[in-house]
Amino acid sequence: MPNTVGMTAKTVRNLLRDEGFVVKLKPKSHGPVVMPSHWKITKQSPKAGTVIEPGDKIKLTVKLKKKYASKTTSPVATKTAKADSDTTSAGLDGAHAATACDRYGDAKYPYGWKGHIFLGVIASEARGDHYFFKFEADVTNAYDAEASATVDCTVAGSNDTPEVTEFDVY
Repeated sequence: MPNTVGMTAKTVRNLLRDEGFVVKLKPKSHGPVVMPSHWKITKQSPKAGTVIEPGDKIKLTVKLKKKYASKTTSPVATKTAKADSDTTSAGLDGAHAATACDRYGDAKYPYGWKGHIFLGVIASEARGDHYFFKFEADVTNAYDAEASATVDCTVAGSNDTPEVTEFDVY
């Protein structure tokens, strides 16, 4: 196992998954992990130097990078300012962002896509000029193999012109 402490969570997660490992991101605070590229690894299990095999489970404790943590609001502030926190600075709301994510999934997985953008939402948040979603989905490949997945989707733009800027399925 390499030393991943200090590295970006998205990069490490993707590299380890590509090698066949089961990776879990555990937030130290500010959770859940909606946008892995905004998080850095603070602790890992197993420890660096441990021999690991494909299929092994790896837990990465992550912390929101300072430049993003300062933009978050407290749970109390979120409850009292609900209307403002549900849209981006460009006016993109959650419904339009979720629809953009679902349509993107349809285009990316032509053999079968079922994004659970309502009942399968793990996290959603408007931050600055982007809307972030983490949700469950079912995908089918060209050989009719089906799999359940987690999706991280980032949408920019407005309600009239939403644009998916990041879409990770794992």
